[in-house]
Amino acid sequence: MGAARYREGPAPPGSGLVCLWSHGAAPDAGGPYVQRVVPDGCVDVIWWSRDARITVAGPDTRPDLAEILPGERLVGVRFGPGAAPPALGVPADAVRDARPPLRELWGADADRLGEAVA
Repeated sequence: MGAARYREGPAPPGSGLVCLWSHGAAPDAGGPYVQRVVPDGCVDVIWWSRDARITVAGPDTRPDLAEILPGERLVGVRFGPGAAPPALGVPADAVRDARPPLRELWGADADRLGEAVA
C-alpha cells in the first residue's frame, strides 16, 4: 500500500455530492502520514477509523494538514459548493475553515452514523 493510498469513486447522480472517497495509511508506515488539503470550495464529511468519529471539513479558505496514523482509514463524502448546508442543517460559513465533530451539528444521530460506518 505504500505510505498512504487515496481512492475516489463517483457519487450517486443527483445527490449533490462530488465524490465518495477513502484514504488510509499503511500499518507499517513508520509514523503519521501528513496530507496537505487545499481549498476547493467543497465540504467533506469524514469518518475516522481510529475512534469512529465523524468530522465536517471546510469549506476552506486556506490549506490545512490532516494527520493520518499508521493503519488508520478515513472514509468521506464530498459535497459540491452549496450542497452541504441542507444536509448538515447549518450554513457553510458555520463550518468554514473548521473541523467540527458532526455530533455538534446532529447530536446523537452522528454517533449512530459513526457506529454504522464502523
